[in-house]
Amino acid sequence: MKTCQITHLNVPIIDVIKEMGGERKKNEDYYLENLCFAKAKQIYGDCLPKEVSDRLKYELKIIKHRGASGYFLFLHDVVNIAQSELGVWIGPGRGSAAGCLICYCLGITKVDPLRYDLLFERFLNPDGILFPDIDIDTDNEGRERIISWLQQKYGTDCCGHIISGKDIHQCGFVVADEPISNLAPISTLAIEDLSGRRITLNCVQYKDIESSSLIKYDFIGLDTLTQMKEICELIKIKGGKDIDIEKIPIDDNRTMILFQNGQTDDIFLFSLNEMKRNLQDFHPRSFDDLVILNCLYRPGSMDDIAAVIKQKKSKNSIEYIIPCMESVLNNTYGIIVYQEQIMMLSRLIADFNQSESALLRMAIGMFKKELLPSLKNRFIRGGMKNEYKKTALEKLWDEIESKGRYVFNKSHSVCYTWLAYQMAYLKANYSKEFAQVMEKYHS
Repeated sequence: MKTCQITHLNVPIIDVIKEMGGERKKNEDYYLENLCFAKAKQIYGDCLPKEVSDRLKYELKIIKHRGASGYFLFLHDVVNIAQSELGVWIGPGRGSAAGCLICYCLGITKVDPLRYDLLFERFLNPDGILFPDIDIDTDNEGRERIISWLQQKYGTDCCGHIISGKDIHQCGFVVADEPISNLAPISTLAIEDLSGRRITLNCVQYKDIESSSLIKYDFIGLDTLTQMKEICELIKIKGGKDIDIEKIPIDDNRTMILFQNGQTDDIFLFSLNEMKRNLQDFHPRSFDDLVILNCLYRPGSMDDIAAVIKQKKSKNSIEYIIPCMESVLNNTYGIIVYQEQIMMLSRLIADFNQSESALLRMAIGMFKKELLPSLKNRFIRGGMKNEYKKTALEKLWDEIESKGRYVFNKSHSVCYTWLAYQMAYLKANYSKEFAQVMEKYHS
C-alpha cells in the first residue's frame, strides 16, 4: 500500500472527465459507478446477481469516500489503451488488487474475486488511511510502450522515472496532472536507449515520493508474458489460429495431466525440481489445487505442503477445532493456507467486521505483536458470545497466530497461478510452438 494519504493525491485526469466540466471529484465518482455497472453487465448479464451488485456498491462507497475514483479511472484508461492500441500484453494482476471487483470489471485485473473468495479488505481497508497499490504486469516491450504513451499524452514534464540515489527503479514511474517539478525536486539523468541514442530522463528520488502527492505506478515487464505473446504469434503464423489466452478452459485435461506429471520445465513458478515432485505427490485435479501449491511454496509455509498432501490423500474425514471452520477450509483440505482464510475465520467465529479482520491480518503478518493481545481478547470474547468453548477458541487462535506469520495472499497466488496455467496450456496443446520459442530463451 502507498504510504501517502488519499486526500493529497495527484492523479492525471482522463479525457472523458475533462470534457464533462464542473466538479472533478463528483464527475469521477459518477462516471466510475456507471462504468463499473455497465462493465459488470457485460460480464455477468443484464440482470446482475445480488452478490455482484452488493459488492460493487460496497466497494464504490469506500473508494468514493477515500477520493480514489480518479485513480481507478486512470488505470483503466492506461490498461485499455495499452491492450487495444499499443499491442501490450497485460498480466492477470498481482498482489491484493485481484480482491477488488471494480478492478476486475474495469479490466485492470483478470480473475473474478467472487469466484475465488478474494476479499476487498485485503486490498483496501475501509478504515485505513493508506492508498491502494495496483501494479501492472506487462510484456517486456510493453512497459516502454506505456511509458512512451504517457509521456506523449501528458507531456514529459508531467512524467518522471524514479531513482534511488543514482540507480533507476526498474518498475516505478510517476505521472501527474501538472509538472513534476511543482510537486517534488527533480533531477536529470542521461542514458542510452535500446537503439543507442542518448536521451535525458526526468527523475524523482524515491524518498521524495512519499512526502509529495505523487503516486508511484509500477509497470513490471515479465518474461513469461513476453514468451506467451511470442508463442501465440507463432501459432497464428503457423496455423492461422488466434488464441485468446484469457478465455482458455480452466479444466483443460492435457494441461492438468502436464501438472500432475510434473512436466513443468519453463512453466512460471512451477519449474523447480522440488515443485515438480510436489505436483506428482499432490496430483492436482483442479486449478484451485494449483493455487494451493503455489501459495505454500515459499519460506515458512512449505512444511504445510506435506500436510495438505496427506489430508488430500486421506480417506478419513477432517476434524476441525470448531465445526463451522469447514466452510472456510474445506477447499484447502482443512489447512489454513491463505491470509484471506484467517480474515474469514475471524468474521465467521468471532464476528469481526471488515476492518477488524484486515487489522488482524496485518498485525499477524507484519509481526505487530503489540496489537495481538487486544485482538486475541476480542476474538475470544466474540467467539464465546457465539457459544464456542474458550478452550477451542484459544487453540484456534494459537493456530491462526502461528500460521498467520507465514501464510500468503490468496489474491496474488490466484493471479500468478493463472499466469502459470496459461503458459502450461500452451505447452500442453501447442508443444512445437512452445518449444521453438523457449529454445530462443535457452540459447
